[in-house]
Formats: sequence, structure tokens, C-alpha cells
Amino acid sequence: MPANNYTEQHSQEIEELIGHIPHWLIRFGLTGMLIIALISLAVSALIPSPRTVNAEALIIAREQPDEIVIRKEYPDEHFQFRTANGDRVKQGDTLLVRQDEKTGKTTSIQSPAGGQVYITSRLHPGNVLQWSIWVIRQQQGYVIQLKSSNMNFNKVKVGQVVRINLDKYPMEEFGVLEGRVTSIIPNVRKDEYEAVVALPGNSLITTEKKNIPPQPVMQGTAQIHLDEKTLFERIFGSVFGGKV
Repeated sequence: MPANNYTEQHSQEIEELIGHIPHWLIRFGLTGMLIIALISLAVSALIPSPRTVNAEALIIAREQPDEIVIRKEYPDEHFQFRTANGDRVKQGDTLLVRQDEKTGKTTSIQSPAGGQVYITSRLHPGNVLQWSIWVIRQQQGYVIQLKSSNMNFNKVKVGQVVRINLDKYPMEEFGVLEGRVTSIIPNVRKDEYEAVVALPGNSLITTEKKNIPPQPVMQGTAQIHLDEKTLFERIFGSVFGGKV
């Protein structure tokens, strides 16, 4: 059989096979594609796709800690701590007793406020030993300042959601702090923008329900959510007359 006739015969067989595809199979294929498309649209309506602006975050406690500095000036001085790291004290509680063996004089140092105690020590020039007793007061809230050079910062508005990842508490383990913009500071420096954020309840509770220990100052990075649109709104917003 000539090659051309063989090719034509097989082409006709293929065309006949295609022409005899059952209609139910075609309908089944079209229905399946339609279902997949509808599921994709439904999922895209659930996936958040916000526009964000990144910024540096500085978290400052409204009540700053009290520091009491003690130096061992003479070899005959002895110190007896009446508290330890993590202890809670009241105003007026004795933190330390100083005894001068040379003069027989004893003095005590009281806490200036109620709070939690932390003690640090270091050696100064001349081998002078120094202790610092920190009394971290019961926190009455925090001031959160955002700073950024991103030009899109001019789109930041009061009420927008802010999510803060603390440097010492990675979000993979602790989650993030979530607050809202309460005020925007006028641009006093070229290409530098600032805003103030408030946390719900003025507490350091993350999205993972973990309570961050009170600290005088913390740093982190922030994402300001300019909008809360979904992926569906982002893709099809212009089609339906919305702004993307």
C-alpha cells in the first residue's frame, strides 16, 4: 500500500474516532472545568491580599523602670541583697542592706515603687564593682511609634491595621502584635514619615495568644495594611468597577 494512502486512511480513522466522542463525555468535561473554575473563584475570595507599607517600630512603656545604682567603693563594705531577679516588691520594701565593717554603719535601700526586680552587675575601671537594681513597674500601656521612608506612607490613614514582628520574639514562634494607627505625625524631615499605633487593651498579647513580658523598650518591624482586599477583589476589582 502506498504511503500516502496509508496516511490518509489513518487520518480518516482518527477523524471518525473524534467525531464519535460521546456527548456525555463532552458535557462531563465542560462541567468539570466549570466546577474547577467556580472553586478557584471561591478560594480567591477567601485569600487575603492586602497592600502594605513596611516601617520600623519602637515600643516604649509609659511607665519607665527605676534604676538604683550601688558601687562597692571600699573593701570593708559588704552588701546583702534582700531580693532576687524576678521577685515582686512593693514601694518601701528593702532591696539591699549595706554594711560598713570599718565604721559599723548599716544602711538599707528601699524600693521607690512597686514592680518586678532585675539585678545586673558590671566591673568599672579600677575594679570597682557596680550593681544596678531595676524595678520594672506595673505597665500602664505602651506608646508605639512607626518610622518609614517608604513613599507609599502618605497613603497611611488612622484606623488601618498594623502588625508588628518583635526583634526578640520571632513571629514564627510568638506571632505578632496587632494594633491600629491612631495618629499620623506631620512630615518634619524630608522623606521620613511617622505614625503612632495603639494596641487593644494596651497589653502585649500576640496573635498566638502569648503574653510578652513587660519591658521598657522594644524594637521590631511593622506592616501597615492599607486595605484588606481579597485576591478575588484584587484581580477582578477593576472589572466590577472597584479600585485595585
